[in-house]
Amino acid sequence: MIAKEGPEGEGFQRYYEALFVDELDLLERYFAHFAKKHGMVAPNPRETARMLTAGFVHIRRELFSAPTMPQRTEVQKAMRRYITNFIATALPASE
Repeated sequence: MIAKEGPEGEGFQRYYEALFVDELDLLERYFAHFAKKHGMVAPNPRETARMLTAGFVHIRRELFSAPTMPQRTEVQKAMRRYITNFIATALPASE
């Protein structure tokens, strides 16, 4: 329905704002805090937020574009692997 009302429609504008403004702003602030306080590798917190959310989108597209619907456990495992890898990449282990 959002696509049918077009980019000028109220629903589309709210969807865009929630996904590309609110969500990224929240994650950007979160990553900036973790970079400052906990040594997270996030030279540009907004781009780090995009990297995280892009991974989620890619997993969703990969699994839900398959000819058969994935099992919940398959989705959970894929998300868990991705999040674990993201944290290991962006938050080096303390020495």
